[in-house]
Amino acid sequence: PATSQIDCNIRCVNTPGVSSCMFYANRGNCVMLGMARNPPPGTCTRSYTCYEKRWTGCPVRTGPIVDRGYTPGHCSNESHIVGPPITGVMPVCGSPQVGQRKIVLDAILHDGTRLVLENHSSSFVEWDPYLGSWYYSKKEFSTTSSVPRVFDLRRRHYFLNANAALF
Repeated sequence: PATSQIDCNIRCVNTPGVSSCMFYANRGNCVMLGMARNPPPGTCTRSYTCYEKRWTGCPVRTGPIVDRGYTPGHCSNESHIVGPPITGVMPVCGSPQVGQRKIVLDAILHDGTRLVLENHSSSFVEWDPYLGSWYYSKKEFSTTSSVPRVFDLRRRHYFLNANAALF
């Protein structure tokens, strides 16, 4: 066991073949990383568990109802609610009738805060089965191609539940 980050760093520098180290203060452990090497003669290796990030065969979660658990926020009330957003359809809240007030997506984020998103003509809501979350995004149409391209992941807005509301 190491007593501090400095103690761990000193061991890291003084141990041949170690390229980096990590100090876990809650347990006082110093983990040294480097090239694999054989243990000294006459000693047994300690068993350990190694976890590997998998890219295939991962569990896939099915989505709950998109408006399950939704409650109106401080800027909306029950009379504003139009209904749940439509998944896989653009625009996400449907097309408003001529002269109707603006429809928006009122989403509750995973931390409990709220986000009001535009009912843009190329907006959509989908379930991410790997993260286990709903998300809102837009499709981008290029002037040089008729094939829509989904915005990159940084432009996704992940949320817990949502409803379409009139404003």
